Amino acid sequence: MRLPTPIAALTWRADTASVAPRWLLPAAAVLEVVRCPGPEPVPLPLDTDPALVRALLGTLGWRGRPLPLLGLAVEGGGGDDEARTGIDAEPAPRLRAVICPALNDDATPAFGLAALGMPGLLMLREGELGPDAEAADLTPFCAAALRLDDVRYLVPDLDALGAALAPVAALMA
Repeated sequence: MRLPTPIAALTWRADTASVAPRWLLPAAAVLEVVRCPGPEPVPLPLDTDPALVRALLGTLGWRGRPLPLLGLAVEGGGGDDEARTGIDAEPAPRLRAVICPALNDDATPAFGLAALGMPGLLMLREGELGPDAEAADLTPFCAAALRLDDVRYLVPDLDALGAALAPVAALMA
């Protein structure tokens, strides 16, 4: 994978399991990181994508507008989805939202990705990241699985998230 060198990326945990991969996004794809006091519930249409139903934690207020807050859990972790994300078990001061732009015009203009604790900044250089062959189909909203030394990273698929949110964006207005 060729990267402009160096590139700043944000990395965070969305799962309390110690073996869960971390999420990684180029810092340029992040609008802001905010404290998240807890999501507000949002009603969903009956035909909502099941992957979105599992990921959507609710809405959070950001700059005077409600945004969807998603908890990206790794599939196949065992147990129910709520337990795998670990989001509800965490005290509110530790929950953050990584605000990303929606790349789909039909969706909300932005959305939040739940992070446990403050995301870290990682400087990446060419040749450091490699594909993670062990990570296949971990989540429907994963664009790539990467490895840096012994640490596994997942890159969220901002296009897929925006497309999945398009049918429910009107309910969050």
